[in-house]
Amino acid sequence: DIDLNTAGGSPFFRLIIGETLRLAQYSAQDSTSDTLHFHYTVVAEDRDDDGVYMRSNGLQLNGSVITAAGETDEAFVKHPWVEDQHRHRVNTP
Repeated sequence: DIDLNTAGGSPFFRLIIGETLRLAQYSAQDSTSDTLHFHYTVVAEDRDDDGVYMRSNGLQLNGSVITAAGETDEAFVKHPWVEDQHRHRVNTP
């Protein structure tokens, strides 16, 4: 399990739609003790024919702190590049 302290800010996740950087915002309401959820609402000008992708280390803590539940040492957070998600296309014909 994890603890997320958002006193210093809320985390967000950077994703790429087409060639445009978009920010998915942290949702405390949908998150659990072992899963953080992020939401982004597509806007009319968003388009991605081959699927949304995420660059390496797209999770930005933005002043928040993640620790293992009950611990004080901050977690080292990183993740690999996530290729185009062909099943997650945006505003395609």
